[in-house]
Amino acid sequence: METINIFIPTLRKKNKQITLDRLKDSNGTRLTEFKDIEKEIFQFYGKLVGTSTSKVIHVDIEAIKRGPLLSTEKVNSLILPVTEAEIWQVLNGIGDCKAPSVDGYNARFFKQSWESIKDVVLRVVQEFFYHKRIYTEANCSLVTLIPKTKNAKLIKDLRPIACCSTL
Repeated sequence: METINIFIPTLRKKNKQITLDRLKDSNGTRLTEFKDIEKEIFQFYGKLVGTSTSKVIHVDIEAIKRGPLLSTEKVNSLILPVTEAEIWQVLNGIGDCKAPSVDGYNARFFKQSWESIKDVVLRVVQEFFYHKRIYTEANCSLVTLIPKTKNAKLIKDLRPIACCSTL
Protein backbone atom coordinates (compact mmCIF):
# COMPACT_ATOMS: atom_id res chain seq x y z
CA MET A 1 0.00 0.00 0.00
CA GLU A 2 2.93 2.33 0.69
CA THR A 3 4.02 2.02 -2.95
CA ILE A 4 0.62 3.22 -4.17
CA ASN A 5 0.69 6.18 -1.74
CA ILE A 6 4.04 7.26 -3.22
CA PHE A 7 3.08 6.56 -6.82
CA ILE A 8 -0.29 8.36 -7.08
CA PRO A 9 1.02 11.90 -6.28
CA THR A 10 3.89 11.37 -8.73
CA LEU A 11 1.45 10.41 -11.49
CA ARG A 12 -0.80 13.41 -10.74
CA LYS A 13 2.19 15.76 -10.93
CA LYS A 14 3.29 14.18 -14.21
CA ASN A 15 -0.15 14.69 -15.76
CA LYS A 16 0.06 18.48 -15.12
CA GLN A 17 2.93 18.86 -17.59
CA ILE A 18 3.55 21.98 -19.63
CA THR A 19 2.20 21.60 -23.15
CA LEU A 20 3.35 23.06 -26.46
CA ASP A 21 0.78 25.87 -26.33
CA ARG A 22 3.37 28.59 -27.08
CA LEU A 23 4.90 26.95 -30.13
CA LYS A 24 5.43 29.03 -33.27
CA ASP A 25 6.22 27.86 -36.79
CA SER A 26 9.29 29.02 -38.75
CA ASN A 27 7.31 32.08 -39.98
CA GLY A 28 6.49 33.16 -36.41
CA THR A 29 2.82 32.12 -36.53
CA ARG A 30 1.53 30.70 -33.25
CA LEU A 31 0.42 27.08 -33.54
CA THR A 32 -2.61 26.04 -31.49
CA GLU A 33 -3.99 23.01 -33.31
CA PHE A 34 -2.44 19.60 -32.71
CA LYS A 35 -2.27 18.84 -36.45
CA ASP A 36 -0.34 22.08 -37.10
CA ILE A 37 2.10 21.37 -34.27
CA GLU A 38 2.59 17.81 -35.53
CA LYS A 39 3.18 19.07 -39.09
CA GLU A 40 5.79 21.59 -37.90
CA ILE A 41 7.63 18.93 -35.87
CA PHE A 42 7.72 16.47 -38.78
CA GLN A 43 8.86 19.13 -41.24
CA PHE A 44 11.65 20.35 -38.94
CA TYR A 45 13.04 16.90 -38.13
CA GLY A 46 12.44 15.63 -41.67
CA LYS A 47 14.76 18.34 -43.02
CA LEU A 48 17.25 17.82 -40.20
CA VAL A 49 17.48 14.04 -40.44
CA GLY A 50 16.40 13.34 -44.02
CA THR A 51 13.95 10.76 -45.23
CA SER A 52 15.49 7.65 -46.79
CA THR A 53 18.44 6.22 -48.65
CA SER A 54 18.78 3.87 -51.58
CA LYS A 55 22.18 2.66 -50.33
CA VAL A 56 21.95 -0.06 -47.72
CA ILE A 57 25.25 -1.26 -46.29
CA HIS A 58 25.19 -5.04 -45.95
CA VAL A 59 26.77 -7.13 -43.22
CA ASP A 60 29.98 -8.83 -44.38
CA ILE A 61 29.58 -12.37 -43.02
CA GLU A 62 33.12 -13.36 -44.04
CA ALA A 63 34.59 -10.45 -42.06
CA ILE A 64 32.57 -11.50 -39.03
CA LYS A 65 33.82 -15.10 -39.35
CA ARG A 66 37.45 -13.86 -39.37
CA GLY A 67 36.88 -12.02 -36.09
CA PRO A 68 37.00 -13.47 -32.57
CA LEU A 69 34.44 -16.21 -31.82
CA LEU A 70 32.77 -17.15 -28.58
CA SER A 71 33.76 -20.36 -26.86
CA THR A 72 31.22 -23.21 -26.72
CA GLU A 73 30.74 -22.45 -23.02
CA LYS A 74 29.90 -18.79 -23.76
CA VAL A 75 27.55 -19.76 -26.60
CA ASN A 76 25.71 -22.20 -24.32
CA SER A 77 25.43 -19.55 -21.59
CA LEU A 78 23.45 -17.37 -24.02
CA ILE A 79 20.66 -19.95 -24.28
CA LEU A 80 20.21 -20.66 -20.56
CA PRO A 81 16.75 -19.93 -19.13
CA VAL A 82 16.27 -16.40 -17.82
CA THR A 83 16.06 -16.45 -14.03
CA GLU A 84 14.26 -14.28 -11.52
CA ALA A 85 17.65 -13.39 -10.01
CA GLU A 86 18.88 -12.06 -13.39
CA ILE A 87 15.77 -9.95 -13.86
CA TRP A 88 16.09 -8.59 -10.31
CA GLN A 89 19.78 -7.76 -10.95
CA VAL A 90 18.92 -5.89 -14.16
CA LEU A 91 16.06 -4.03 -12.46
CA ASN A 92 18.39 -2.93 -9.68
CA GLY A 93 20.80 -1.62 -12.31
CA ILE A 94 18.17 0.91 -13.42
CA GLY A 95 17.92 4.17 -11.46
CA ASP A 96 14.66 4.59 -9.55
CA CYS A 97 13.38 7.42 -11.74
CA LYS A 98 14.81 6.06 -14.97
CA ALA A 99 12.89 4.53 -17.84
CA PRO A 100 9.33 5.40 -16.89
CA SER A 101 6.80 3.75 -19.16
CA VAL A 102 4.01 5.71 -20.79
CA ASP A 103 1.68 4.83 -17.91
CA GLY A 104 4.02 6.47 -15.38
CA TYR A 105 5.41 3.32 -13.74
CA ASN A 106 9.15 3.70 -13.31
CA ALA A 107 11.83 1.35 -11.96
CA ARG A 108 11.13 2.42 -8.36
CA PHE A 109 7.57 1.13 -8.62
CA PHE A 110 8.80 -2.26 -9.87
CA LYS A 111 11.45 -2.50 -7.15
CA GLN A 112 9.11 -1.60 -4.32
CA SER A 113 6.34 -3.88 -5.63
CA TRP A 114 8.65 -6.76 -6.54
CA GLU A 115 7.23 -9.34 -4.13
CA SER A 116 3.74 -8.77 -5.54
CA ILE A 117 4.60 -8.57 -9.23
CA LYS A 118 7.69 -10.74 -9.73
CA ASP A 119 5.76 -13.79 -11.00
CA VAL A 120 4.01 -11.72 -13.67
CA VAL A 121 7.23 -9.97 -14.72
CA LEU A 122 9.03 -13.32 -14.96
CA ARG A 123 6.23 -14.72 -17.17
CA VAL A 124 6.35 -11.67 -19.46
CA VAL A 125 10.15 -11.89 -19.85
CA GLN A 126 10.04 -15.64 -20.46
CA GLU A 127 7.25 -15.16 -23.02
CA PHE A 128 9.63 -12.92 -24.93
CA PHE A 129 12.64 -15.22 -24.79
CA TYR A 130 10.86 -18.54 -25.35
CA HIS A 131 7.98 -17.63 -27.67
CA LYS A 132 9.36 -14.48 -29.36
CA ARG A 133 6.31 -12.48 -28.32
CA ILE A 134 6.37 -9.17 -26.53
CA TYR A 135 3.46 -7.25 -25.12
CA THR A 136 2.85 -4.03 -27.02
CA GLU A 137 2.92 -2.00 -23.80
CA ALA A 138 6.41 -3.26 -23.01
CA ASN A 139 7.80 -2.38 -26.42
CA CYS A 140 7.15 1.31 -26.79
CA SER A 141 8.99 4.57 -26.54
CA LEU A 142 7.70 8.06 -26.05
CA VAL A 143 9.55 10.95 -27.66
CA THR A 144 9.41 14.00 -25.43
CA LEU A 145 10.52 17.50 -26.37
CA ILE A 146 12.55 19.26 -23.67
CA PRO A 147 13.05 23.05 -23.89
CA LYS A 148 16.67 24.10 -24.46
CA THR A 149 15.87 27.62 -23.24
CA LYS A 150 13.47 29.09 -20.70
CA ASN A 151 11.15 30.62 -23.31
CA ALA A 152 11.34 28.00 -26.07
CA LYS A 153 8.88 28.86 -28.83
CA LEU A 154 10.32 27.22 -31.95
CA ILE A 155 10.92 23.54 -32.68
CA LYS A 156 14.67 24.25 -32.93
CA ASP A 157 14.49 25.41 -29.28
CA LEU A 158 13.39 21.93 -28.18
CA ARG A 159 15.54 18.83 -27.68
CA PRO A 160 13.91 15.44 -28.36
CA ILE A 161 14.58 12.60 -25.95
CA ALA A 162 13.26 9.04 -26.16
CA CYS A 163 11.71 7.58 -23.02
CA CYS A 164 11.66 3.78 -23.29
CA SER A 165 9.41 1.49 -21.26
CA THR A 166 10.75 0.01 -18.04
CA LEU A 167 9.63 -3.55 -18.69
